[in-house]
Amino acid sequence: MNENRSSALESRDFRILLVLIVAINLVNGALLAIIVPMWIGPDELAHYSDVQYLRVHGKLPDQRTCFLSEEVKGASYEADWWGILERKEKMRPGPETFYTHGFAAFGDCGNSRRVREPVHSGEFSLALAYKFTEEDGEYCCAYKTGSDVTGLDGFGLWVYGDGSNVQLQLSVESEVKREHYVRAARVDWTGWRDVFEPFSRFSEGLPNDLTTTATLKIYIADDPVSGTAMQGELYIDDIYLTRRGEKVHLTGFEDEELLLMPSDCYNWCAHHPPLYYLLMLPIDVILSEKPIFSRVLAMRLLTVLLSTGTIFLLALGGRLLFGTSSWVWLLVPSIFVFSPVYTFDQACVNNDHLMIFLYTLLLYMMLKWSEGSLDARRSLILGGLIGLGLMTKMIFITAVPLLFLFICLRVRKEGPGLLKRLFSRIGQSMIMILAITGWWFLRNCLMYGMPMVTATVIRPDEKLPLKISLFDILSSESLWAWISTGWFYRIASHTSFAAPEIVRYVTDGLMIIAGLGLLRALYLRLFLRRQLVSPRTAVRLRLLAYAVVIHTIVIFSQVARGTMNLGKFRAFNGRYLLPVALGIGALVAFCIENLLPEKFRRFGVLILICVLIFIELVTVHITMMETCYPF
Repeated sequence: MNENRSSALESRDFRILLVLIVAINLVNGALLAIIVPMWIGPDELAHYSDVQYLRVHGKLPDQRTCFLSEEVKGASYEADWWGILERKEKMRPGPETFYTHGFAAFGDCGNSRRVREPVHSGEFSLALAYKFTEEDGEYCCAYKTGSDVTGLDGFGLWVYGDGSNVQLQLSVESEVKREHYVRAARVDWTGWRDVFEPFSRFSEGLPNDLTTTATLKIYIADDPVSGTAMQGELYIDDIYLTRRGEKVHLTGFEDEELLLMPSDCYNWCAHHPPLYYLLMLPIDVILSEKPIFSRVLAMRLLTVLLSTGTIFLLALGGRLLFGTSSWVWLLVPSIFVFSPVYTFDQACVNNDHLMIFLYTLLLYMMLKWSEGSLDARRSLILGGLIGLGLMTKMIFITAVPLLFLFICLRVRKEGPGLLKRLFSRIGQSMIMILAITGWWFLRNCLMYGMPMVTATVIRPDEKLPLKISLFDILSSESLWAWISTGWFYRIASHTSFAAPEIVRYVTDGLMIIAGLGLLRALYLRLFLRRQLVSPRTAVRLRLLAYAVVIHTIVIFSQVARGTMNLGKFRAFNGRYLLPVALGIGALVAFCIENLLPEKFRRFGVLILICVLIFIELVTVHITMMETCYPF
């Protein structure tokens, strides 16, 4: 009777804590999805661009020719974060930076904005304001980079004059920074006028066989009114180029042009498989008339739901391994609910959290099926999960050797006919994997000449002369930081913020505690021959350990190969280890359990969770928010 009552209480406690931990992740993730600035997440704007490309073009992107749309690029300026034009320098545009339809502005005495009137056609035009002092040589400029001028012979636009006599100049700057310009007109008129100049009139003349991309510039200069303090505003609309007298429309600054205008910013994530983007596509379709910020927020919230599903599976996995008599199971999901890497990453648009959910589901099913026969249905289900994972992100390839190992371990316990069952189960899983992914690999072979591609395969990074050996990588601080604590708190984003020193020390302390627990477990098992867990749990923990080791080795090999090939260190991002979150969480919980006396385990677990909450609050909600919102 007492046992039944105790079991009922434990089950009730589990349900209450499960609902609580899931609700905490859901609320925290939704809050971060709202307040984290758009595009700050790892490759977020490129992942969103893949969704947008599917909606606009109705087909999968080609990594070789896919660029961000002008809407996405312009949104990076509106979001006041991470200027795409200077991506390598991580330039922050600032709140005064103007950008639309490929056009930005510079000059100390002017600024630009898009206006609804006056317009030459459509609903919008570009206002270019100037404010000259009594000094000489002042100007302001609107410019567009990355314009293909191959075979073109003229540059024109409609200008709404103010009769101020300021000088309007046009310029074409080649990729080698050689600028050709022409004084197009003195603005002595009011109202709209077509201003056109053939390239032959530009300084030094532009060659007729010009084949290049160039920067187009529109200057307002103080030449005719030099030494006079004055201010005003010109309006520009319907910019065009010409080819043998035929007008080639460039832009009229209309909303509908943004989606169809590729920017000069290469989409480095167009090679990813499409499952996550197809899942997000209905949101982009339904909210297509809403601002881009609304679309991104809705996708972020759906991504938070996926990550919360992972937390639910982590909790179930913890119960499967540790039971509910103590609260050790609660450490498995809590480590990630309060991991700065996990909580931040889930609040951004990216394919990681669908992949992590599928990987966690795969590991959970393997744990449940670690006993009993592995029949054809189970083999097909495991193969199906791997196929869906591969159609989300190719990092899921690490699950294939794990699947082979799992099948071998299960089949060997089923008696005679081992080889026949082994090949049968592996064949069934592979058939399901290829049924789901075969078309994707075939498409890549036909398009790129190889089954799997990355952005660096299509557009390789510049190789540096520095020779980096495998020993250099194995002895590097970044590798060991990644393995020990980087997977937990080192956030990967397009910012320069880092966790405070106190967070590093506290995290190191937690990992040292876990390490001591591991040493104690090894001592008790190897030297005192104690049975620390049940045989069933031991089998499951070994399986998770295999998963973590296999995944880590494969990821390390890929990053190390890229490092040695390029002559510069590639990043060991903490999020690369999140697919085996169930394995990491379970092993850390097991190690800590071995240091906690049984009667103090609940209290010890609560203390550790409080420490985790402290780390998450300081790293994400304080340090990161101070960086994003310095006011």
